[in-house]
Amino acid sequence: MIFRERAKGRRYRSDVDRRARQPPYRVWLVAVSIVALAAVAALVVVLVNRGDDPRAVASSSTALPDATFDESTVPFTFTYPGRFAPGNVTSGILWVVGISPLDILDVRRVDDREYSAEGLAQVYGATLRKQAGVRVQSQHDRTVGTASAVVFEITSKADSVTRHSRLVYFSHAGSTWQLECQSQQQNRSVIDAACDQMLNTLTLR
Repeated sequence: MIFRERAKGRRYRSDVDRRARQPPYRVWLVAVSIVALAAVAALVVVLVNRGDDPRAVASSSTALPDATFDESTVPFTFTYPGRFAPGNVTSGILWVVGISPLDILDVRRVDDREYSAEGLAQVYGATLRKQAGVRVQSQHDRTVGTASAVVFEITSKADSVTRHSRLVYFSHAGSTWQLECQSQQQNRSVIDAACDQMLNTLTLR
């Protein structure tokens, strides 16, 4: 009986000693967390040293494809960045998209007759120069689709916010059309790139 009690005591002490030698669960969990964080930090360092922005890497797979403007009542189409969201269509505007209320692309029908390139420059150049707060910075001719167009680069100021606009006028299918690319200074490069895409992909029908 004494032998059995002593043996039981030795087994009990042995079990206690073994549990004492094992690391507590919480300590093990903290150790695993530290290793995981170290691995993430190492990955970020590798991306930065390689010249990649980790935020750009994360968002690159979510880039939206280009969208197409194709309205049955408008005799032309074009593409634009798919991430641009529809805006509020007000009087005179047929379509508008953008990245903010002040950074937009829009389409308007401005006259129910056609003008020559010289007529466009004369009529709309004079109209813009008469508008209070509008400054015409430059004017040049170009082609959109197969139509002759006149482009005005202007700035305007409203509510203490300076806006830049590229206004493109051309005539087609019995009407005169205006394409506008408006931006604030901080978003100008984004809107300018979208504007170039719109004009370079425009197809008449």
